[in-house]
Amino acid sequence: PQHQQQQQQQQQQQQQQQQQQQQQQQQQVCAAGLPGKGEKLLGLDSSYGAQAVGAQSFLPIQLGLCAARRAASDPSRWILTPASIYLFPNQPRLFQEEEEERTALLQRMEELRRLKDKSAQSPATDSAASNLFPFPEYTDEETQQLFASAKLAINNWLKCSSSSSSSSSSSSRRGGAPRAECAGGVFGRVGGLGSSFGKAEGAKRLSGIIGNNN
Repeated sequence: PQHQQQQQQQQQQQQQQQQQQQQQQQQQVCAAGLPGKGEKLLGLDSSYGAQAVGAQSFLPIQLGLCAARRAASDPSRWILTPASIYLFPNQPRLFQEEEEERTALLQRMEELRRLKDKSAQSPATDSAASNLFPFPEYTDEETQQLFASAKLAINNWLKCSSSSSSSSSSSSRRGGAPRAECAGGVFGRVGGLGSSFGKAEGAKRLSGIIGNNN
């Protein structure tokens, strides 16, 4: 009786192994879009569904061949025989690298779109006067005039430098010489600010006040 039980157990194990192998083969065949043994795909939906699953998981390869031979009756006449060979891999191949590259590209496009929308929504800062350095407030009228004139001169110089850079780039593309109308103009205007200040005295006082403020 023990010997019979062992034989039965071995037979059961063999049957289970065979069933598992058959299931794996059927899964591979069905994933490639082909019906398995004793399986019938009824309807176009089920057939196309199986083919779609196989196309996502597998990479089938088609080789086109064409054989040519001369006709025996007419040597100038060729007889062509086209043929196609289809290769299906044994194991599934997922396109993981392509999917990662596609995801990264979509994320980059989304970031660029957000930056574009953000820049379109933000107001223009060229026309508005930017107060990058807050000048100290003094009761002295001459000092206030000096600061106001210096601020105006610096803003004009910044605008002039930006316009000259754009004009120089356009002139360089046209082959002409760049304009240099604003080079060093701010220093001359700031140095001569105020009615009672000379160039050296006005610049010294302005630099001293800014240095004390820092």
